[in-house]
Amino acid sequence: MKNKQFFIHFFIVSLVMLLGISLGLLHGFINQPVVIPLNQTDLGVRYDLQIKYVIPHMKEVFPLLTLFNIGVAMLILIFPLYWVWVSRFSNNILSLKSVPMKATVYFLILAVGHNTFFKTYAQYKTFPFSVFTSMYIFHGFLEILAYILAGTFSLLCIDAVRKVLEDSGKLKSGDICLFLFQKLSRFVLIIIFLVLLGAFLECYITPVMVGKSMGALLQ
Repeated sequence: MKNKQFFIHFFIVSLVMLLGISLGLLHGFINQPVVIPLNQTDLGVRYDLQIKYVIPHMKEVFPLLTLFNIGVAMLILIFPLYWVWVSRFSNNILSLKSVPMKATVYFLILAVGHNTFFKTYAQYKTFPFSVFTSMYIFHGFLEILAYILAGTFSLLCIDAVRKVLEDSGKLKSGDICLFLFQKLSRFVLIIIFLVLLGAFLECYITPVMVGKSMGALLQ
């Protein structure tokens, strides 16, 4: 039953993320309908910038980027659960609480998908395809997976909180805090690992691969 719940939530959250990504691409298309691809000279300039500035700079921002991405993932995971404290713990308002809690998860996932990809259309039209794919393929999958899992785990926690309140009725704040801490602890470790790995690839691997893709096209 738990596995079934996980896959159902994972599927729905993935669809919402895809919708957010699609809206981000549409946003870019509407706001920048005419984008001129880089010519060979401009690509050479970008290549020099990539080698001399971007690669060293990305290594420097690794800690801040990691913290930022972890913050986004934790926002998706934890923030919707604050609806639990909107009013007293009473089973006659559980259904009313679960609606805004789950709606908050979906809204955050939609916003992350949109904000992450709203510049992607312009990059797709500007850079050669091999360069464009190297910008995202090495780290983007892990980041998106971390955000989707954060939303999925948040929904699982919402279901678990609702079941506890249905079984126990009114609970003290300390009890619900302890329950959520126990429930969230392993989820947090999984998400931090994925975000950390994704940030490492984005700062140390992706810039190098982008530079190599540009260099190959300039030969």
